[in-house]
Formats: sequence, C-alpha cells, structure tokens
Amino acid sequence: MTKFDKFVNRWFKEFTKEMRPELDLSVNREYRTVIIQNKKTGHFGMAKCREDDSFSSYIGTAIAYAKYRGADVPK
Repeated sequence: MTKFDKFVNRWFKEFTKEMRPELDLSVNREYRTVIIQNKKTGHFGMAKCREDDSFSSYIGTAIAYAKYRGADVPK
C-alpha cells in the first residue's frame, strides 16, 4: 500500500466518522470534482481530478475532506 493509499483511507474514514448534518458532500462527475462544505460556516474543501486520472468519488472525498481539515495532500 502506497503512502497516497494510506492517506486516502485515513481521510475517508475520518470523513465517515465525522459526518454531520451541516456537512454537505457534492460529487460532480461531469466536472470531476468533489466538494465538502459546512453549510453553517461556508468553510469548504475541494478536490478536482486531473485530466490524466480516472475519477474516483472515494479518493475525491478523502482529498476534499483533508483539505477541509487543513491537511497537506501528498503528490
């Protein structure tokens, strides 16, 4: 398992643990984006899939949530 895989697994699990009514998850397959936004504060994290990658809502959710929480995303 790569460092990136561990990162994705960790942050996806964190998101599912902390899922609250004020957190909104938006997945847009056409634009290849995932956004997590706090409806009360407006604070958000966004992940956008690169053109040369396959879109994964699982990976996108993990990255968006990590950004929402202020974590650095590995390259």
